[in-house]
Amino acid sequence: MQKTKSEIIKLQNTNKIIFEISDLRNFILSLGLKIGKPENNPTELTLGLQKDALFGYVIYFGYGQKAIDIWNDCSYRIPPLTKKDAKELINQPTASHILLKGYKDLIKPNDEILYSAINILSNLSSEQTSIEHLSLEEIYTDDNNLYVNKATLYLVE
Repeated sequence: MQKTKSEIIKLQNTNKIIFEISDLRNFILSLGLKIGKPENNPTELTLGLQKDALFGYVIYFGYGQKAIDIWNDCSYRIPPLTKKDAKELINQPTASHILLKGYKDLIKPNDEILYSAINILSNLSSEQTSIEHLSLEEIYTDDNNLYVNKATLYLVE
């Protein structure tokens, strides 16, 4: 994770506090994630790491930003997370059962890839105290990768 730490230091040294996907390209790639959207018909997901005043870091997950905004359909866990915790995080949102069973053209996300991404955020939570909020709002999986299409990073001054 040394490369990731150096990416955060570079971002902090730019005197910016909020970073969008264009600023985060190298950071996202250093996490082992891809930029963009796969060509198959992927299901949109949202994953993030947020610092809470009471609990410290919290990892959240949902099936797309609209499901989270409209139905508040999101699950939360306090890191560090085990694979069992990650599985519960992914399977808890109601939209996962409705969307994936009700719409035949949606492709089920690759759980193993999601577990890996959740593990990355779990590790970040213990290594980085300067992250206030890391939001991966449009993410997609295919057989081998997790793609990030929209991301925002807020750092603490």
